[in-house]
Amino acid sequence: TIDEKCLDDFVQAVYDQRVGDGAGIDALKLVYTPLNGTGLECVKKLLKKLGVTHVTVVPEQEKPDGDFPTCPYPNPEIREAMALGLSYCERLRPDLLIGTDPDCDRMGAAVPDGEDYRLLTGNEMGVLLLDYIITAHIRKGTLPENAAALSTIVTSKMVRRICDVNNIHFEETFTGFKFMAEKLAEYQRDGSYQYLLAFEESYGYMMGDYVRDKDAVTACVMITEMAAYYFEQGMTLAQALDALFCLKSSSESKP
Repeated sequence: TIDEKCLDDFVQAVYDQRVGDGAGIDALKLVYTPLNGTGLECVKKLLKKLGVTHVTVVPEQEKPDGDFPTCPYPNPEIREAMALGLSYCERLRPDLLIGTDPDCDRMGAAVPDGEDYRLLTGNEMGVLLLDYIITAHIRKGTLPENAAALSTIVTSKMVRRICDVNNIHFEETFTGFKFMAEKLAEYQRDGSYQYLLAFEESYGYMMGDYVRDKDAVTACVMITEMAAYYFEQGMTLAQALDALFCLKSSSESKP
C-alpha cells in the first residue's frame, strides 16, 4: 500500500517542474477525462494545486472501470477514445481538453481551432512543450548552460531544429523511454548535461528525475501551464503551434 506521504511527495515533485509564473491559469477552462483509468486522483490534486478553478471531469469516464463501458479502446491517440470528452467541449467550449490513458502514462489533448476542436499529435504537443519550456527559462534567466533535450529516432525532426535555434544540446535514442532514461542517467553520472524534456511521438513525455519513464500526470501539469500562458497572450495552443510551424518554415527558407 502506498501511503499518503508518498502520494503527496509525488504531487509536489510534479508541481516543482513548473517553469512559468501561473498567469492566466485561474481563467483557463478545462475538461479532463481519465478514460475510466487511474489518473483522476493525482491529476485533480495537481490541477487544484496549480490554481485551475474551471475543471469539468467527464463523469461517464471518471471512475476506474476495467470494462471501459464508454470507450472500448481507451487510447488517447485515437479520436474515438476522446469522443465523449469532445462532446463536452462542444457544449462547454473549454480552452483545453486533456485525456490520460488507463495507466496514466500517456496523455492526449484537444484545443480550440475555429469552431472545432483539434486533436494534437504527440509530435505536435512535444515540440510545443519543448519550445515553451526553453523560452520560459530564457524569459526568467534560468536556462542551464548545459541544457539538453531528448527524443527518439521515430520522433519529429523539428525537435532538433528547436534545439539548434536555442543552442540546446540534443540527442536521439532508439525507440522507447528506457533508452532516454539511460541517457538521463548518463548525464547525471558525468554531469555533462541537464535535460529539460524527453518525449516520443506516441503521447509520452518525461521531465524531472523522479519518474524514469513517460508520465501523463507531469504532462497534464505542463500542458495546462502552457495553455494558460498562451491564453494570456490571446492565443490558443493551435495558434501557438501554427506560429511555431511558420517560424520554422521561415528560418529554413533563409540562405
